[in-house]
Amino acid sequence: MTALDTVLAWITEDRLRAAAHAVTAIPSPTGREAPLARMLASRLAAAGFAAEAQHLDEFQANAVGRLRGAGDGEDLMLYAPIDTLTTGQSELDIPWIGPELRPDMLAEPRDEGPFVSGLGASNPKGHAACILVLAEALGTVRPELAGDVVVAFGAGGMPTNAIEAPGYPARANTGQGVGCSFLLERGWHTDHAVIAKPGDFVAHDEVGLCWFEITVPGIHTYAGSRHRLPYRNPIVTAADVVTRLERWLADYPARHRTATAAPQGIIGSIAGGWERMLAVTPAACRIRVDVRIARARHRCPSSGNWPRSSTRSTWSWRWCWPFPARPPRRTHRSCGPPSRRGKALPAVPTNPCRTTAAPRTRTSCVPAASRPSGPACRKRTPTTSAAA
Repeated sequence: MTALDTVLAWITEDRLRAAAHAVTAIPSPTGREAPLARMLASRLAAAGFAAEAQHLDEFQANAVGRLRGAGDGEDLMLYAPIDTLTTGQSELDIPWIGPELRPDMLAEPRDEGPFVSGLGASNPKGHAACILVLAEALGTVRPELAGDVVVAFGAGGMPTNAIEAPGYPARANTGQGVGCSFLLERGWHTDHAVIAKPGDFVAHDEVGLCWFEITVPGIHTYAGSRHRLPYRNPIVTAADVVTRLERWLADYPARHRTATAAPQGIIGSIAGGWERMLAVTPAACRIRVDVRIARARHRCPSSGNWPRSSTRSTWSWRWCWPFPARPPRRTHRSCGPPSRRGKALPAVPTNPCRTTAAPRTRTSCVPAASRPSGPACRKRTPTTSAAA
């Protein structure tokens, strides 16, 4: 039996299930991952890794460990995020998550047939469980390694800004990949990386992410004076803008599809007016949109790319969070051919989008996306209705 056979034999369903229970049972909303990070670091240390909980502050931490190789080969990082988008706290999640918290919205793992259910049990903690069990298998079997194996569990990986609530960091940057950035800043660099994500395929391309804030202007006025004063309610205008945006987003993936990615987009938030004072109209209504961008689509859309409102009101947008896709030029090293049980296999990535375009025939490591230089927010006013 080879070392690879021994490692694979050590990874059993029972161990994976137990690991999924262990990571799901410890709440880790974005900004409060430290307790889970400490548990993961202790298990890595018990498996023989030089491990630590890497604190960003008292609330937030990564877990990272290194299993030394012979030193004459390249290093590999196995990475998984550990924070959940929602908190499992009714006072923070309700009503936007629903009228009540379902069992799968709570950090209480339970078995449902072959599945483990609970907040984040599948995504992202299922990934962390897989990486953890693999790390413990490597630590137990101790195969001969040419390079080091680094195992990292990252805080702040979810696409969210800071949660403003007691018991959470006062910093504004607790999500959007802050844990991974902190890890790299502290020198945890490797030659290659495998990032655990949902699905049963290998993805060698990743979409970028942009958040846009659209402002629809109006006139502040009073209900009793509607018939006497100029009236332009931005909430009503925003309804038309939202409808047109939704239609624009519906076929956005088809317009920007690649062989391995179909970038999506949604309208995630709308705000306008005082909930305490319904007798007046606001002077503005804000719409926030999440748009994923395909490779090479890392520039801000031109003013003509947004759908135009049918009303006579103008509206503007600003780029409030850029996270670009990989540029066309390859800036990273190519991975070698994958292997299974010691036998080399052709590197043909799965085409998850089921497109007619042929997928690439080589697998490559995707680096952490770098933020663009210059101002993050650029204001534009749409003038045409051309599609992006």
